Amino acid sequence: RDFGPITENYLLKQRAIHPDTLKKKEFIGLIKEAPVKMPNDKVIYNTAFIKRDINNKHLGFVSHFYSRKTENNQKRVFQLDTPGINRSNVFSDSKDLYIAESTPDFISHFELKKPKNAVYASLQGGASPYEIEEIYTLFQTLNKNHPNNVSINSITDNDFQVYFYDLNIAIAFHNFKNPNKFIEQVHSIKEYIFIFH
Repeated sequence: RDFGPITENYLLKQRAIHPDTLKKKEFIGLIKEAPVKMPNDKVIYNTAFIKRDINNKHLGFVSHFYSRKTENNQKRVFQLDTPGINRSNVFSDSKDLYIAESTPDFISHFELKKPKNAVYASLQGGASPYEIEEIYTLFQTLNKNHPNNVSINSITDNDFQVYFYDLNIAIAFHNFKNPNKFIEQVHSIKEYIFIFH
């Protein structure tokens, strides 16, 4: 179902995201609420971010919620075999691609920085080959409208694991553009040093 006060309160309390930000044109259709039936048959609603392909076909969602049992934020991913990605809406003037770890991360970035012409995509804590391919397809769509004028910006966390997500996305983009100059994905700092130095 469409989101309402439950989601607004959750994102305001957990991420300090103002409810007005959720209603921006960039996020229309992205944010929903997913029902969860509890053991006592009570139904609660969690914040859900739609996973979709470049044609806006819904392929799943990522549910975010606060667990009182574990006293922390958690998420669950529900998706088809081809999972899609969480992303903001694309417009004719969209030309700056921002890649984040999670959808709340990119909504927070949007609220803080207010970039113009931005499109966001999130990895949801990993960079699967399919997600990278979908992000590349998104990049190609932007590049069709703005040839050689599209920026790619990583707004992922500044930690060692995410460094490899960023590096492997860069390698994958290289491989998509240059299939005859293929570079293997990197899984350790030893491999990185061997390939690039």
